[in-house]
Amino acid sequence: VQIFIYDRGEQKPSMFAVVLASFCCVIAIYNATLSLLASPGVDVMNPTIPWFGAFSTISFLGYVKVAVTTVKYVPQAYMNWKDKSTTGWSIGVVLLDFTGGFLSLLQQVLSAYNTDDWSFVTHNIPKFILGFQSMLFDTIFMFQHFVCYGDNDSPLRMSKVMLLKKEERERHRVILNTNESTNQTTELNDQLQQALLSNDKP
Repeated sequence: VQIFIYDRGEQKPSMFAVVLASFCCVIAIYNATLSLLASPGVDVMNPTIPWFGAFSTISFLGYVKVAVTTVKYVPQAYMNWKDKSTTGWSIGVVLLDFTGGFLSLLQQVLSAYNTDDWSFVTHNIPKFILGFQSMLFDTIFMFQHFVCYGDNDSPLRMSKVMLLKKEERERHRVILNTNESTNQTTELNDQLQQALLSNDKP
């Protein structure tokens, strides 16, 4: 909703994002239709696909989430490396995301261990992958932020307004330095003239 409300500047969805989202939506509708037709109340078709086996809309949507999460994380890690900066995003959100991924994995492992039934993991692979994926990329982000780059003044991460303000501050500093140098030169000239006048006196 915020995308449609607020100013986006020159940002727009890439063709890759549009194609991927469209593809996921089409396959999701197809998968949901198969699940509906194979449900006990309808029972129009066999709940398996010859080349795939049993299908589950919930599992499919989980794998869609894995694909979307990968697409979400990889460009950010690449941009941080390319710009040599992590300015513009909250490290607090990354820390919370890492905590969520860790607790998600811990919940699955503890449930499997306490019941001696590892189907909590094997029957919910998307959840396991998402937890591991979040921890992996968040570790990369934390390394980039705390070790490599941090919140520096990279021009590549500054908005046009920020860049204009920075240029204005630089011009102001140059003007101040120039005025200071001019004042010092004037004072030196006055002192030199006074010295010359003193030497000319009998």
